[in-house]
Amino acid sequence: MVRDVLVAALPTSGAVVMAAGILSVGFRLAGQGVLSSLLLGVATIAWLFVSSALLALGLRGRPGALSARVGPRSLTAVAASSVLGVRCAELGWSWAAGTLLLVAFVVFVSILPAVLAHWQRPAGGASFLLPVAVESLALLASSLAIQVRAPWLALAGAGLLVVGVSAYLVVLLGFDPHQLAAGYGDQWIAGGALALAALAGTKTAMASQALEPLLPAGAIEGAALGLWMLALAWLPALVLGEARAPRRRGYASERWATVFPLAMYAVSTLQLGKLERLDALVDLGGCLIWVGLAAWLFTTIGLTRQVASTLRLRAVFDGRATSPYPAARPPARCNTSHTRFRS
Repeated sequence: MVRDVLVAALPTSGAVVMAAGILSVGFRLAGQGVLSSLLLGVATIAWLFVSSALLALGLRGRPGALSARVGPRSLTAVAASSVLGVRCAELGWSWAAGTLLLVAFVVFVSILPAVLAHWQRPAGGASFLLPVAVESLALLASSLAIQVRAPWLALAGAGLLVVGVSAYLVVLLGFDPHQLAAGYGDQWIAGGALALAALAGTKTAMASQALEPLLPAGAIEGAALGLWMLALAWLPALVLGEARAPRRRGYASERWATVFPLAMYAVSTLQLGKLERLDALVDLGGCLIWVGLAAWLFTTIGLTRQVASTLRLRAVFDGRATSPYPAARPPARCNTSHTRFRS
C-alpha cells in the first residue's frame, strides 16, 4: 500500500526536496541558522526516503511503474540532488556535495533520452524543468568549485549554465502562454528557471573571483543581473494569471512547482544583493524568503493531509480498517419446531 502511494507521488517527490533545500539555502543567507538547519534536515530526510523507495521499486521489478512516469517532472530528481548538494557545499561537506553532484549528473544523463522521447508540444510549465535541471548542476558545480578550489569545476559550471540558458530559450519558443491562466502552479517555473540561472551565474562569478582568473567575473556578474531582471519581468504576468483565473481550492501537487520558484526568487535576490553590496536587494530577498516559507508550509500541510487520506482509504478498501460504528447483529431466527398453536 505504501509502495503504491510512493509510485503515485514520484512526479512531485523531487519537488518537495527542492523546495525545502532552496529555502534552507535562503535562510542561511538571511542569517536564520536555526530555520536553515531545520529545513536542511527535512530536505535530507525526504531525499533519503524517496531515494530508498525508488531503489526498492527497481529491485522489486517495478521498472514499468517508473518508466511510465518519465517526463519533464522526473527531472526534479536531478534538481533535488543538486540543491541539497549546494547546501552541503556551503557547510563544507565537500564529500557529500561531490557525491550528490555525481548522482545528479548520472540521473540526468540516464533519464534525458526518455524525457525527450515523451516531450509534448505545446510545452507546459513543467517543460522548464529541463533548463532547471541543467542550471542546478551548474549551481552545484560552481559551489563545489569554491570549496575544493577546483578551477575546472568552475569552468564546467559556466559551460552548464550556458547550456541551461540555451535550453530555456528552446523551451520558451514552444511554451503555451495560455498556461499562465490555465496552469495549476507549474507555470511559475517559467520565472523560477531564470531566477535559478541568475543564482548559478552569481555563484560562477564568485568562483571566478575566488579561483584563478579563468573567466571574466565582471561580465558574468552583469549576465547574472540581466537574468535576474528577466526573471522579475515574469512576475506581473504570473501574478495576473493567478488573479484573473483563480485555481481550485485545496491541495494540488502542482503547487510544489510554485513553492520552489518563490523561494528561488528570494535566494537569487539575496545572493545577488550580497555580491553587489546592494542593501535594497538584500532587504527585498529577506522579505521574499518568508513568502516562500509560508507557501512551503501551506503546501506541506496539504500534502500531509492528502497522504493520510489516501492511506486511510486504501486501508478501508483492503479491509484493514475498523469502523467507528458497531457492527449490526444478524437478525435472530425464529425457532418454530416446537411452537404450539392453540385454537
